[in-house]
Amino acid sequence: MSLGGECRRGRGHPTRSADATFNVSEPGAACLNRRQRWLFDVMKFGLIDRIVELTRGERIVAVKAVSLSEEYLADHFPTFPVLPGVLMLEALVEAAAWLVRDAQGFSSSVILLRRAKNVTYKAFVKPGNLLTVTVTCRKLAEEESEFDGIGHCNENEAVRARFGLRHFSLRQHEGNPERNTRIDEQLVETAKAEFTLLRR
Repeated sequence: MSLGGECRRGRGHPTRSADATFNVSEPGAACLNRRQRWLFDVMKFGLIDRIVELTRGERIVAVKAVSLSEEYLADHFPTFPVLPGVLMLEALVEAAAWLVRDAQGFSSSVILLRRAKNVTYKAFVKPGNLLTVTVTCRKLAEEESEFDGIGHCNENEAVRARFGLRHFSLRQHEGNPERNTRIDEQLVETAKAEFTLLRR
């Protein structure tokens, strides 16, 4: 559930290393209205299949099982399907978002990727493989957080990144307060239900 603004990638081979900065501007009423329609779709899409370990506010370990039936593999790549690097990073971000929700009692309905840097990719993750992600919290504040994340496949490092998240609720911003509060409540309930399933 990482929604970002503009991404500026540095030069370098994308399968080896990349730096990215995500700038999320303060959302106004018009921006929120556009986003509200697809926030629920974002919540429906998740890469994490199971949370293996969780130390509240400190560390989370989760897994992503890659299946050949996942649609994006048809294009990435037709004769050599592998998990795209951006989705490896997304798995790290999703794991961190679950850590934030648990630590803060699901107080924020929206969690965004604010920035990512020092992102490196070192191994392919193929259909049938498990990507195990370990994310450690460096800073956890009410509206933002910082993490170090690493992903392994078959004991080989596949991805590593340092990144930050931004968390908030729609009711904190301009717009229809009653509608925004209602949407917040629905998003939080959806997240709580998914969190229960991921921890089974």
